[in-house]
Amino acid sequence: MAMLLLANQGVSFLPQGMAKAWPELCIKTYLGPTDFRQVGIACSSSRPLSPALQMVLQSFKQK
Repeated sequence: MAMLLLANQGVSFLPQGMAKAWPELCIKTYLGPTDFRQVGIACSSSRPLSPALQMVLQSFKQK
């Protein structure tokens, strides 16, 4: 993610310690909500899902 930021390709939330490793990044204080987390899974649409990934995705559907 940091490499995309250094290429001027977006914004992200990074741990402050990680962001400080690149002085070229512009660090801004975030004042919005903090009680959220979003996780994504990316996989190839041209290949079948592995049995392990199928089990993971199925467990999310059950909740």
